[in-house]
Amino acid sequence: MLFLMMYEMYLTLKVILIKMKFLRINDVRLLITLCFCGFSYFAIAQTPVGSLNQNHLFGNDGFIKTVDLTNSEIKGSPYFFDKWLDASVETSNNQIFADLKLKYNVHLNEILLLKPSGDSVALIPTTIRKFVVTDIKNQEVEFKRFDDLKTNDASFRDNFFVVLHEGETSLLQEVKVKILRANLMSNSGYGVQKRSDEFKREEKYFFVDKNLKPVEVKLNKKNLLMVLNDKENEIKNFISKEKIDTSSEKDWIKTLMFYETL
Repeated sequence: MLFLMMYEMYLTLKVILIKMKFLRINDVRLLITLCFCGFSYFAIAQTPVGSLNQNHLFGNDGFIKTVDLTNSEIKGSPYFFDKWLDASVETSNNQIFADLKLKYNVHLNEILLLKPSGDSVALIPTTIRKFVVTDIKNQEVEFKRFDDLKTNDASFRDNFFVVLHEGETSLLQEVKVKILRANLMSNSGYGVQKRSDEFKREEKYFFVDKNLKPVEVKLNKKNLLMVLNDKENEIKNFISKEKIDTSSEKDWIKTLMFYETL
């Protein structure tokens, strides 16, 4: 009965807000999602993660979906950070929501939202422009989707990149987590043993020029001079004078900031 009342209240609130033209459809979904998370103590006894209750509440085209976090058979972690971190989210409609607890499942490209009840729901990636988490070192890490770059690579529109630097030029980090399947191995005459599947983390870097064209780079001197070749002499002098470590993210950022002053 309580579930039906909550569902009716959701439909009523949605219709009222849309008629008032106060929020767009996606913003209504997100607002109601976050309100639901904040007031989840009104709910009846918890049902297992993966149940249909929330899908019925928000609809198949809603802003969230339930997730199952019980799979522990694969070694390693699919997450960028294993802990729940303080975060904020900006939607594709420029709405910002703060004071959230998030995890980013890189393997599934899922942004997980922690509810006060302890349950987790996944935000639909295409409705999110970016999110920012505060890591265990109290440093902010920004993740962003890019749909305005001059590339046919759909991953820039679908996946979230770590923004290391963003100005006239940008330096992005792409992180992927893949499953390394187990192999059958012989064990010195004791038969065949099968080791567990493992999550394998891979990282790539992309430089984005002033024309919004991304180029994959390795963090070394050759690539740094290649992408900044229109000011090569100035960059060479800067590298020498500042003793730049061209294998360092920090020093690449420092060099890009200098380049943008030329």
